[in-house]
Amino acid sequence: MPEADAATLDVLFTELLEALADEKMDSVPDVIKKSILARLNEAPPLEIEEGLHNLWRLMRNITCEHCWTHLPPEKRKGNTLRDEIRNYFSDQEQARRQLEEAMPIEDAAKILRQPGAIKSLADFILGPNELSKEAAALSARLNSGQDPFSIHLPYTKAFMEDSWQPVGWTDYSERLDKAFQLLEHIAVIAHDRLGDTPLFWAVLGPIHDTLHHDAQHGFRQEIRRSEYLVLRKRVAEGRADMWDYWMLLHHESETDRVYVCDEMIDHALAASGVELEAFFEALDDEREDLGNRMPEIELPNPDRLWRQILERPQPSTLRDRPRGNQESAVSVRLLGRGGLYFWTTSTQHYGPSLMLAALGIALEGDLLLRFHDLDIPPFLPFWTGAKVAAEVCHWIFARDCFHRALLDIRLFASGLTTEGWRRAVEEYRFDLSFVDELFLRFGDEPIPQLHVALYFAIESLQAADVAEDAVIRLKFEHLGRRHKVQILGDVIRLSGALGERLWSRLP
Repeated sequence: MPEADAATLDVLFTELLEALADEKMDSVPDVIKKSILARLNEAPPLEIEEGLHNLWRLMRNITCEHCWTHLPPEKRKGNTLRDEIRNYFSDQEQARRQLEEAMPIEDAAKILRQPGAIKSLADFILGPNELSKEAAALSARLNSGQDPFSIHLPYTKAFMEDSWQPVGWTDYSERLDKAFQLLEHIAVIAHDRLGDTPLFWAVLGPIHDTLHHDAQHGFRQEIRRSEYLVLRKRVAEGRADMWDYWMLLHHESETDRVYVCDEMIDHALAASGVELEAFFEALDDEREDLGNRMPEIELPNPDRLWRQILERPQPSTLRDRPRGNQESAVSVRLLGRGGLYFWTTSTQHYGPSLMLAALGIALEGDLLLRFHDLDIPPFLPFWTGAKVAAEVCHWIFARDCFHRALLDIRLFASGLTTEGWRRAVEEYRFDLSFVDELFLRFGDEPIPQLHVALYFAIESLQAADVAEDAVIRLKFEHLGRRHKVQILGDVIRLSGALGERLWSRLP
């Protein structure tokens, strides 16, 4: 094609990234390879740099170690291979042998081949999802056919999209593997055209390091130093996303970290919901090194980051959300992730009530909202959310959170006999200070929702054989007596108050 009509490298690298994201493709199409290599040889340096900024979104997640795995067997054993790489392969081989000795692959396959094994796995995965649907359906039946949280949280459940952010469900190394030979050619040509520039080392340094596996000391220092310079440049030019800011924080001194964190929080106000969700998903991949601590606690001001996210403009109803612009709103998944942060970092589990409610919905088991390993009953975040909302006089939201907490006790009461949930409930402070006000404000509604839900909760705790002296049972039976919601005789009283038609629809 004529040079004037040729696609620029930033466009061609975008096409490359999209091709690598296509799971149906095992390799890069030849037309993309030829176009990139041809353009790379004739493009001016500034255009090459623009292209590398696009390629950065893939390569910032790639280590030298993974690139070494592409060395063919004969080079791995060569005399010129530097000690650093030789020791890496030796350690990997030892780790592989230890894993095989612990549980041979054949044994794992036998387990999955056992009768009913796959079905049991499916039941394990699908069970929680069905419970979450039942919670929403029960709430809707008691609220004129609509679950209140479809109004309070009218957002996308989750952005399970590939937006070239560092999302946990994306394996970037597999994408690199599809294009490794092409990237080797790109690295050779780019080095000839650009020389030892920071952008070259930051983006293609790991590839160059593998191509020069016989170099005595390798190129880690150049890559590390250049990564910092490129990150600073991306921030200064307005190219940086949340993950760039996170990477930059690990390069900065304590004083400069505060400044970078402030810039990161400002960016979060304008970032898309897709980017934010992907960022925290990627952070959670790092939690193994931090135990149960949230990775963002490393930030100078993580509370401000989450509250900034909550303050982003949100559609008040589904109808207010412009078509094709859903990614401007945060998802329920992200709000729940914020609830998880406040739950695990606050001594009293305090935080924004909307985020705590979203955490409760996630804990009910919806598979799209699974972002956590928190082992607590879902009604605990709803209870705290109700208390927080009542403290700022958001009474309708407080009522709906408390109502959902009571309904979840009915659905999940059997789990209270397990050690983990029993300990979580025993340690939780069931503050009743706001409940009387809720019954005072909403107890005389035509359909006594709070009375019905409290009745269900007390009945379920008794049916689940929760110990009579358990804190949760004592608290709820006390509430029942105070608000004249008892077990004996209440079926008749409640059925009369609700009417036969509605009563017959309740579970």
